[in-house]
Amino acid sequence: MTQTSTNSKLHDLLEILSEKPRNLRKLKEFGRVHGFVNTYGRNLAMTCLADTMKSNRNIQTGYEQLKKEGADAALEHKSKHQIHVDVERAMNCIDFFIGLQEDQLQYHRGNLEEILQIFIFTNSPQYSYYQGFHDVTTVLLYTFGINEAFNVLDKLSENYFKDALTYPFEKSVNIQLELVLKILEHFDQPYAEAISTAYGGIPVFAVSWILTWFSHSFKKMATIQRIFDFLISSPPSSILYMCAATILISKEKLYETVDDDLDIAVIHTYFQKLDIEDPEFLISTTMEMEKQLDFQKVVETHTSQLPEDSVFLRFNKKHKRVLKNKYYQHELQRKSQNLLSQGEPNQTLQEKLIRNVGTAGLLVLLGVVSYKTLSRKKL
Repeated sequence: MTQTSTNSKLHDLLEILSEKPRNLRKLKEFGRVHGFVNTYGRNLAMTCLADTMKSNRNIQTGYEQLKKEGADAALEHKSKHQIHVDVERAMNCIDFFIGLQEDQLQYHRGNLEEILQIFIFTNSPQYSYYQGFHDVTTVLLYTFGINEAFNVLDKLSENYFKDALTYPFEKSVNIQLELVLKILEHFDQPYAEAISTAYGGIPVFAVSWILTWFSHSFKKMATIQRIFDFLISSPPSSILYMCAATILISKEKLYETVDDDLDIAVIHTYFQKLDIEDPEFLISTTMEMEKQLDFQKVVETHTSQLPEDSVFLRFNKKHKRVLKNKYYQHELQRKSQNLLSQGEPNQTLQEKLIRNVGTAGLLVLLGVVSYKTLSRKKL
C-alpha cells in the first residue's frame, strides 16, 4: 500500500469514526474490506468496536486493583506455571520481536505475563487458560499497550473466544473444526473428504488458527493485525470460514508435495509451515465463501451441536430461536409427562401445567397433542 493510499484510507476511516451517531455497520464493513490502516486507526476503530461488546469485567474495579488481587491469586492458581512457560517462549517468531535486545524482550514478556495473570486469575476466574491465548494477548499488547489491551482482551474473550475458555475442547473446538470441514465440503467435497479421512473428521492442524486467530502461525505482525481487523469486524463464525478458505487456497501447493493420496503426515507438515505475507486474497476468499454459504445452514445440517450459549450462535438470532424452541418443546413434554404419570384429575393437571410451563406453554402443548391426535385418527 502506497503512502497516498494509506493516507486516503485513514482519512475515510476517520470520517466514519467521526459520524454522530456512530455507524457501526459501516465501520465493520470498512474493517473487513480495508482493515484499520495503521496503529493509530487500529487503536481508534478496534477500541470503538470493543466498547460496544458485552463484558465480563466489573467496571468498578480498576486495573491496579485487579493487579493487586492477581498477585495474591497467582500464588496457587492452576494455570500459573503454564502461563509462565508460554510467556517465556512467546514472541520468538513474529518479525517485530525478532532482533530485540534481551532486556527489551523480557520487558514485553513481563507485561504479557502480568496481563494474563490479572485477566485469568482475578478478572475472569470462570475461564480456563489454554495454550495459545498468550499469542492473542501478545498482538493486543503490541497494538494497544497494557491498559487498553486488557480492555480489548476482556471483550474479545467474552464475545469470540469464550467457547474455548469455558468448555472442554471436545465440546467446543473439536466441533468448530468439524464445521470448518463442513464449510470446505460445500466448495470442494472431494478435497474436504480427503482431509477428513486423513484426520478422522477433525483437522487438528487448524486448532491454533481458531484459538489464536492465526497469530501463532503467521510471522509478520502487519499480516496478523490485518487478520484481527477483519475478525473483530465480523461475527465469530468468520474464523471458521477463514480456516476453510486457508485450506482451500492451499490445495494446489499441498497436492504438489505428494505423489499419491493425502495422508496425515503430509498435510500436517505442510500446514505447520504455512505462512501468508499478503492476507488480502485470504480475506476476499473468506468473504466470498460467507456470501455463498450461510452459517445457519452449516450448523443446522451438522450432527454435532455447539453449546446453546456458544458465541458462534450469538449473532445468529434465527438459529438461536430454533435451539430455544427445541429446548422449550422438550421441557414441555418432560413436565407434562411427569404430571400425566401422576394420574392427576383434569382440573388439577391443567392448573399444574400452567404453574409449571405457563399459559403460553400449555397452549403450545395442547396444540401439539391435538395435532398428534388428529394425525393418528387420519392414519
